[in-house]
Amino acid sequence: MLADLVFGDDQSRGMLELRLQAFLAELGPNPLSDAQQRVADLVDAKKTQLVQHTLSDLSRWQTQLRSLANHLEDLEARSGRAALADLQSADPPPANAED
Repeated sequence: MLADLVFGDDQSRGMLELRLQAFLAELGPNPLSDAQQRVADLVDAKKTQLVQHTLSDLSRWQTQLRSLANHLEDLEARSGRAALADLQSADPPPANAED
């Protein structure tokens, strides 16, 4: 794949990052060439996609966590009612011998 040839493997990633930083430092306020602008546009599009994907994941997690919290609240209420019913139905303690 072309991206593999251009960007290399994990071992060469550091060198690529240094070269990119040097390129951007040299570029400064100068306008981008058409090819550079296309690359920048693709990077911006990818960043947008990543953010949208992350936000949709967060929304899904939020929905699932709310559902779980509601379920836990229901279980807590049920267990409280069951414990109270058990206490009320238990035999009363034996009368004191002194009474």
